[in-house]
Amino acid sequence: MSETVKKIALLGNPNAGKSSLFNQLTGLRQKVGNFPGVTVERKSGFIKSEHIGEIEIIDLPGTYSLYPTSLDERIAVNALMDTNNRDHPDAIIYILDVTHLERHLLLLTQIIDLGFPMVVAMNMNDIAAQQNIVCDENKLSEAFGLTFIKINGRTGEGIDAVKQKMNHLLTEKSSVPQPSAFYDLIPEEKEMAAKVGNLLSVKNEYHALLLAHHAKKISFLKDTQHRQLLDMVQQANFNPINNQLDEIMQRYNKFTPIVNSVLSRSFTNAVTLTDKIDFVVTHKVFGPLIFFGLMLFIFQ
Repeated sequence: MSETVKKIALLGNPNAGKSSLFNQLTGLRQKVGNFPGVTVERKSGFIKSEHIGEIEIIDLPGTYSLYPTSLDERIAVNALMDTNNRDHPDAIIYILDVTHLERHLLLLTQIIDLGFPMVVAMNMNDIAAQQNIVCDENKLSEAFGLTFIKINGRTGEGIDAVKQKMNHLLTEKSSVPQPSAFYDLIPEEKEMAAKVGNLLSVKNEYHALLLAHHAKKISFLKDTQHRQLLDMVQQANFNPINNQLDEIMQRYNKFTPIVNSVLSRSFTNAVTLTDKIDFVVTHKVFGPLIFFGLMLFIFQ
């Protein structure tokens, strides 16, 4: 495969629907293997673009944030932090679950601060409709400075729009406006990021800060660079745990009001099938009879 092949990473929380979108995008042009040195499955596929040629789509493991707690999450984070990683993407398609919007925005804002060109695919809209949840994607796009597109990973709805935006990100990368950073580094972190930037090649301040946070567990640096980074972090008495908590709280404080402004939930008096079933099985007379009948059937 040519080194000039552009890479698009699918990224999002676990169970956001990445696999369905991956299948919709790549069809039968898929390869399955393992990430180097681990048993975690690696899925990639290829699509053709009229203006770019072949594009590799990489389905990165699901992760909740850029502070990993599992091997799967660390693989995804390393791919984003290590610019020499073979899975380091040129752009990202971020998949989120509309029914759990707030929870999925933590990772999204972290990716924004890393500076990747990105389009956001909003999945689970059919389930949201069943729950009478309405999300205004236009308001979201305006608030984040990104394109939010409603999709259905099962039916393919919205996939063409995602492809078009993806092509635009790769062909017009230099002219695509970069969203404003969500996290404001405190002076201590700015100083740390500047030191890391002098030692290593970094994309921006937040990238440098992440390298400092993960100094003890980074495996992709040369031994000399790794030792220098560790010494630098220790000499500065950098406390990653406290800083991580402060960062997460600041992010939630910024995007929670946005969620409240773009989400609405309507209530209806219509009786659903679930309501009808609940009425029967929780009835003060029929409920106990159904329960004992099921118990009798099971133990019989």
